[in-house]
Formats: sequence, C-alpha cells, structure tokens
Amino acid sequence: MGEGQESKTLAALAEAGEQGHWLVLKNLHLVTAWLPILCQNMKRMQLHKSFRLWLITEPHPGFSSVLARSSLKIAYEVPQGIKNNILRTYSSWGTSYIEKLNPTGSRLFFILACIHALLQERRTYIPQGKLPDLSKLTHYSMLGWSKSYEFNDTDFSTAIRLTVELMQTPNIQIQWNYLTGVCCDSVYGGRIENIQDLGILDSYLSQYFVDEALTHRWRPLGMSNSLPSYSNFQVR
Repeated sequence: MGEGQESKTLAALAEAGEQGHWLVLKNLHLVTAWLPILCQNMKRMQLHKSFRLWLITEPHPGFSSVLARSSLKIAYEVPQGIKNNILRTYSSWGTSYIEKLNPTGSRLFFILACIHALLQERRTYIPQGKLPDLSKLTHYSMLGWSKSYEFNDTDFSTAIRLTVELMQTPNIQIQWNYLTGVCCDSVYGGRIENIQDLGILDSYLSQYFVDEALTHRWRPLGMSNSLPSYSNFQVR
C-alpha cells in the first residue's frame, strides 16, 4: 500500500470478496488515515464464504482499532542485524534473478544490499540528539538517524532497477557519481527530511560506491574474507 493505490485496492477488494479469493494488503501503517474507508467498504459488501483478507502492518498508534479487534492477529518479529537483513534480501530476490547478473552486476547487487541493510538497521539508534560535525564522521563514529525513516523493499527495488540492470550493458564504465545521485537524491534521500541525515547517507555511500568495491581487496562490514567474483550463491 502507498499513496495513490487506494482506488485500485478497493477494486481488488470488491473482486476478491465477490469471487472468494484471498487478498493481501501490505504496509498498512503507511495509510492509517485511509483504513476507516476500508472498514466502511467491508461492511457494505456481501462477502463470499471463501474470501480471506490478510492485513500486514508494522506497529502504529494510528492503526484502526476496529480492524484490529475484528482480526485474528499474528505477530512476527523480523530477525535483527545486518547479516539477517542481507540474507532476507537475497532470499526475496532469489537465485533465478541474481545468477543472471554479470560479475559487475552481482557485486553491485551485494553493495546495494549492504547499504540497504545499514540504512534500515541504523533506525535502531534513534533518536540520537544533537549530531556532531559531519566532516568528522568516520566509519566507526557514524550515528543513527534523527527520526525513523520508512526505508523499505520498494526503495531497494528501485535502486536495483536504476543501477544494477544498467550495469548489465557490456563494457559500460561505472559512474559512481550517478549511482550516488540515484540513491542520495532520488531513492533513499527522497525520504530524508533532515540535512544532517542526508550527510550521514552521503557518508555511507562514499565508502561503498568506490572502485575498490569491485575488487578482491574490498572488505565491507569488517569482513575478513574477500567477495567472490561470480554470481552463483547459496543462502545459508
């Protein structure tokens, strides 16, 4: 769910309710103001006995209490940590996509998966109060965000479409400034509202979008082993 998808959702709801299909609505915490409309439409519908509606949301104080009381609730806590985050990314995209990438595309996919994991996991450390001089930030002294930003799978997918797939073109030279602009100005940076947080994002990108990241010398996240140059992988 997201802004502008409400009418399509109601149409899908009407079809699923009439024909007895199952419907899944994700990220409802982004559209809590719209949930009363969803409830009203549900009340007016003649629902097929096989119809099921799955609602997926993160905890939010504005979530409809009516929906919450009338639903069977299942709580799932996503495993924390950068490693688990990267594993989820690879599992969700699957081997069929990743193994089609050339060596450069495979490396870029991993770089973006690392960045995505870092940006999401840093939300654990908010709020941090007054931030220091950004020019003095190092790899070991970066702080969390000033607020919780909704970095999600759609952001990662957009970054992949705009970067990795472009790099599938034979003999193309990587323009790190372009990749930084995509992530900092368009994708992740588009959600950030604080100039200091933008500086932190830029600091991360400046350490990952470098020529060394495409070589065996690169050691992201303190890894002691070098990254493989092939795209075949196995999630463990």
